[in-house]
Amino acid sequence: VNGGVPLDLHVRTTIRGHYSYIESAAMKVGNTVFQLDTDKFFVNGEEFDDSSILSLAFDEFTVEPVKTEGVAKIYTVVLTDLSTIKFKVIKNFISVAVSGHENDFAESWGLLGDYYTGDALGRDGRLMDNFIEYGMEWQVNADEPKLFQENRAPQLPEARCIMPTETSMS
Repeated sequence: VNGGVPLDLHVRTTIRGHYSYIESAAMKVGNTVFQLDTDKFFVNGEEFDDSSILSLAFDEFTVEPVKTEGVAKIYTVVLTDLSTIKFKVIKNFISVAVSGHENDFAESWGLLGDYYTGDALGRDGRLMDNFIEYGMEWQVNADEPKLFQENRAPQLPEARCIMPTETSMS
């Protein structure tokens, strides 16, 4: 992104009954880490509140002032003139929407799939059609950067992602 500056985007999910949801998201662009929880956010480990986002600008990106739409709070991270990441918080749920221009994201890889085709590709480039295996393939590995303030299970290499059980789905 933005002249070859690396971007890592991680989400942390929690199981509730028969579904899971994103409870926290973190992104690293260059040397700057932005972490959003449902009730607070951090930049490089320093906690901020929504009122301080009147102008948060870093070498690699800018965080626009928080917008509200009903009960939703929207945090927009501007990577370039053509690419943004929007984090929307509604109660305990977070959604992440990446709007990436070809100039910034054509060479990207990860859980979102191939930029041009949307194909689900494994880390080794193979086409995957089992979405549970695909999700496990992209769990953050032990040798990859940890973006969240605190480690939390499941965390590789100790444990794989936890799936809902049959009883929670009935």
